[in-house]
Amino acid sequence: MILYMEKYEKTNLEISEEIKRLRVRLLQLEQERSEREDSASRKKILIIDDEVDLCQLIKEYVEKRRPKYTVWMAHDGEMGVKAIKEINPDLLILDINMPKKSGIEVYKEISKNERRKPDFPVLVFTVRKELEDFFDAINADSFIPKPVKLNQVMQEIDRLISREEKTLIFLLDKEKHIQTAGLKSGLKSSGYKVVVVEGIGAFMSLAIEYKPHYIVMEFEQQDVLSGVEFIGKLKETEDVLRKNTWPIGHNPPIIVYSYGENDHKGEALAAGADIYIGKPKSYESILSAINEMESEKVKKARDEQFEKEMKQKLANLEKGPKSPPTSGDFEYFNEM
Repeated sequence: MILYMEKYEKTNLEISEEIKRLRVRLLQLEQERSEREDSASRKKILIIDDEVDLCQLIKEYVEKRRPKYTVWMAHDGEMGVKAIKEINPDLLILDINMPKKSGIEVYKEISKNERRKPDFPVLVFTVRKELEDFFDAINADSFIPKPVKLNQVMQEIDRLISREEKTLIFLLDKEKHIQTAGLKSGLKSSGYKVVVVEGIGAFMSLAIEYKPHYIVMEFEQQDVLSGVEFIGKLKETEDVLRKNTWPIGHNPPIIVYSYGENDHKGEALAAGADIYIGKPKSYESILSAINEMESEKVKKARDEQFEKEMKQKLANLEKGPKSPPTSGDFEYFNEM
């Protein structure tokens, strides 16, 4: 009995020590998570230019003034293509004249999709005599002629990244409708980027160029299609875009509203809409629905991250000594 108690007390002490080590590890995990979140929030800028000194100068200038930007560098076209695949930048700065692969060759190689554009904005450096070839060859988002001015580069970086950061809403309604102007103005004033889209054909062509985060549509489109048919075509078009152009998992919610006399909620939801708002009094009704979904996305991402970390922590705990549980174990779980 005495030997058993001594063994039990020793085991209990080992568990207490293990719990202390796990608490320290918890603090480390929290710090690592904070660092990961900070790293994830940083915008990645890749410069592909064979002028090494210029790249370094831009890197130092940008990172000093924008702590949330991280600048990467590659000094020839081949190295640049590899870097794009590894880094997946938020913005690419691309020179035209480079060894091994030219900027035009790099651009075409990373634009092998239906819309013939990369999934991120591209700022091109080029000398003025190359501008005609540049416009004929690629559809970049902006260009700066060499020799570049650092303040101009900084302004363009801010502009292009700011443009990409805004949540994009496709507003499917007639431009001439009074409510369209009110909805567009209200949503834009709330920080969203809004593009008015008229008809399913226009949606297809614009959605190839852009990737909307939300689709807001009037049920009574006054088109050749009924509201139900229009939503059905919308869903079909989205499926095609996901296979060819949109990133995997990109699935913008469809918010339907109607100013007509009839209630189309049942029809709209059955056809595939996510939310139906009958006769919205103002843009704020739609804004409220979008803001709520945005909050849900953030919460879901946090929950998924938390669940992942908890599973890892539990796995670490299970690797500890197989001993009778103590109050310290339960205290540990409560604190988690």
